[in-house]
Amino acid sequence: MSSTSPRHAVESRTAVLGIIGLGYVGLPLAVEMARAGYRTLGVDISERVVAGINRGESHIQDIPSERLAAFVSEGMLSATTDAKRLRECDAISICVPTPLSKVKDPDLSYIVAAGEMLNRILGCLLDRLRAFLDDTCVQVGAGRDALGVKRIERLRRGRTPALQ
Repeated sequence: MSSTSPRHAVESRTAVLGIIGLGYVGLPLAVEMARAGYRTLGVDISERVVAGINRGESHIQDIPSERLAAFVSEGMLSATTDAKRLRECDAISICVPTPLSKVKDPDLSYIVAAGEMLNRILGCLLDRLRAFLDDTCVQVGAGRDALGVKRIERLRRGRTPALQ
């Protein structure tokens, strides 16, 4: 975790970015963050997905394995099933599924589960987390609310120069 302010860590590319969920949203985000110059740590529950990513093999059609392999070999992107490694991160993005329920409302259970996992792992470190990137396809703040954290700076692509 960087010892500078969130904005400075982002602008100087010293921030370590964590991404929970390496599916069709999380893996492209991880690749783009690595391309932008950030060391990026992806966490997923699938050992198969994690092992493939760490070999430079993409399971997402829009991400060529050659591109992924380059960032992995440079040490800019790595994946793990060990969520405790999120302690290394300055900012965490939750990119988990939000399927629709039977009544067409978004099922927030994956976001809630990710928030509960972060609370267990990070505990009091949540107050020191630099930023939270909410990349879910549901209402603004749903992920932050699932974490129960009020003091996290919300970085928004398009509003934070380094993330444009």
